[in-house]
Amino acid sequence: MNDQINKLLGRGLFKTLLLASLIGLSGCAASLLSGAGPNYAAIVQAEDETDVAFDIVDLSPATIGPYMLEAPAVDTSLNRDGVLGVILAPGDVITVMLAQVQDTPAIFASLASGGTSFADIRVDLAGNVEIPYVGVMRAAGLTPEQLANRIKTRLEPEIAKPQVRVTITSDISGSVLVSGAVKTPGRYAATKGPLTLLDVITQAGGATAEPHLIEVTVRAPDGVQRLSYQDVLYGNNQTLSPRSEVVLMRNRQSFIAMGAVGTPGLFDLPSSHPSLLQVLGVVGGLQQATADPAGVFVFRRAGFDSAGRPVARVFRLDMSRPEAMLLASAFQVHADDALYVTNAGVYEAQKIISPIVQMIILGNTVTGN
Repeated sequence: MNDQINKLLGRGLFKTLLLASLIGLSGCAASLLSGAGPNYAAIVQAEDETDVAFDIVDLSPATIGPYMLEAPAVDTSLNRDGVLGVILAPGDVITVMLAQVQDTPAIFASLASGGTSFADIRVDLAGNVEIPYVGVMRAAGLTPEQLANRIKTRLEPEIAKPQVRVTITSDISGSVLVSGAVKTPGRYAATKGPLTLLDVITQAGGATAEPHLIEVTVRAPDGVQRLSYQDVLYGNNQTLSPRSEVVLMRNRQSFIAMGAVGTPGLFDLPSSHPSLLQVLGVVGGLQQATADPAGVFVFRRAGFDSAGRPVARVFRLDMSRPEAMLLASAFQVHADDALYVTNAGVYEAQKIISPIVQMIILGNTVTGN
C-alpha cells in the first residue's frame, strides 16, 4: 500500500515538474527556436524597433526595379593607346646586320646574300655596345632604328651606301614581368612589338581563377593602376609601358549562406553579377524538410545614417508565390551579402516538443512506466 502511494505521489510530482518545465520553455522559446539565426517573426518585428537601423524590402514586381541585375559594362571601342617604341637598356642583347650595295671595298656581304650579321651583342652596364668594324657606340636610350641610323652614319665615310639593321634578340628594356595568380609567371619580352595586358596574361597561361575574382595591378614607370581582370576582358585592355610589372591577385567576392539551406557556409560569387536564383543553386537550394519558403532573406550593408550608425537593408522573398522564380532570377546578389532562410513553423515547434518528449520518457523510466 505504501509503495502505491509513493508511486502516485511520484507521478504527481513529475507532472508538476513537467508543467513547470513547459511554462519555463514557453518563456525561453526564442532561444530554442533557431540555433542558426532569428526566426521569421523576429526579423519582421525588429524592423519596427527604433534602435535598429534597417528596413525590410518585400521583393515583388513593383519593388524589384532598383535591385535588378546589371549588365556588365563592355567597351566596344578599339584599343587606341599609342604604340610605345622599345628603348634599349643595359642588359639587352641585339643582332646587327651590316651589308653593302657596292662590292668595292668588299668588307661585308652584299645585301642580296643577306649581309654580315653580328649576334649576341649585349648592351653593357654603361649603356654601350661594341660592334665589329664600327667600334663602341652609345645604345641605351635609343630605339633599334635610331641605333641603326647612327651605325650607318659612322660607316658612310668608309662604305658607300651601307645597309644596317638592328634587331633585339633578348629584351630586358621592353619586357614585362608577370606574377601572382597566373599559371606560368615570368618575364615576357616585347621583341615582336609592344605588349598589352591581354598579351602578357595570355603568354603567362591565363589566370588561375574566374575573371571576376582576379584583381590586376599594373606597376609602370609612370604610376600604379588597379583594375578587374573581367574589365580587361570586356575591353579595358591597354598597352604596357616597357619595364612594367603585372601582378594578378585573387580578390575574393563572396557571400555567406545560413539557416535552412542545403549547404550553409562561405562561398565565392558564381559570377560578377549573380542572381539570387544562382546563389540558391550554389548552396543547394532550400532544405525541403525544414525551410520556410516565405522566409528567404538577403541582408546587405547600406552605409551609415546621419547618426553614424551602420545601416542595413533586408530583402525578403516569398518563394511559395508563383512569380518567385522570376524575381529570384532578376534580383542581383552583391559581394558580402548574407543569405538567410528561416525554419518552418512546424520544424520550430519540433525543437520545443523534442526536449519535452525526452523529459516524459525520462519520467516514465524513473517511475517504472
